[in-house]
Amino acid sequence: MKVLIPAAGLGTRLYPITKYIPKPLLPLDSYTTVLDNIINNLLSIKLIKFDDIVVGIKSEDYIKFTDRSPINSPRMYLYSDKLSGYEHSGFNDLIEMYKKYGKNEDVFILSADHLISRQDLFNFVNQSLQHSKTIPHKNFDYARIAYIKDNDENHILNAGQLFMNSDKSYGEEFVYNLHEKPGKILSKKVACSLYYIPANYYSFVMSYLNSYMEENYKEFGDIINVLLKYDLKIATYKIRDYWIDIGEFSRWMQAIEIFNK
Repeated sequence: MKVLIPAAGLGTRLYPITKYIPKPLLPLDSYTTVLDNIINNLLSIKLIKFDDIVVGIKSEDYIKFTDRSPINSPRMYLYSDKLSGYEHSGFNDLIEMYKKYGKNEDVFILSADHLISRQDLFNFVNQSLQHSKTIPHKNFDYARIAYIKDNDENHILNAGQLFMNSDKSYGEEFVYNLHEKPGKILSKKVACSLYYIPANYYSFVMSYLNSYMEENYKEFGDIINVLLKYDLKIATYKIRDYWIDIGEFSRWMQAIEIFNK
């Protein structure tokens, strides 16, 4: 199992703050960055170990992070290979990370600049890995994406909007469509940057990544509709506590308030 955390985005919506510090290294208190919190939460899940975690980076600030972070361990390594042929972004780092680490691995993907509750993260991982045990006649693993019911119109317009229906034979809700930033509100069910991609989906994901340049895909969320073209199942997990995309100053302030409660 691998956990991929793309952290190489440019953070343009938080400029000029992100001119000096990457979004994942923004503080939540005097000791804890957004990335600290994510890794701490991951390590609270006993199924996940340090050597499962790959963090994609774009600057030397992350080297400083590992030097001072209380959670640093040589078993956690940072992925910083230079890209070629792509405009630099967190998504493009994720392409290279998945190609290198995704083969024959169940992969969890979460963004380095989001705040998600420890309980929701645990529930997501547990539900993704345990569903086959609860439905023994279903022996084909399937993907999962987290979502939140959102009432912030501005955020909905700048997010992927999910459409899903129930399948009683699985006891799950499955995605049948995702619109990435459609410019209007089609659904208030907003996709969170939290994914589970099982090992048996690797070849399908690679077919998507190999067509990335030709089809001008922009977001990792686009992969959902590509998988749907292959009639592959993508289950959902509804965020029950909180999830915040720290893409704007006001949301960073909101994340600090929630974290320190």
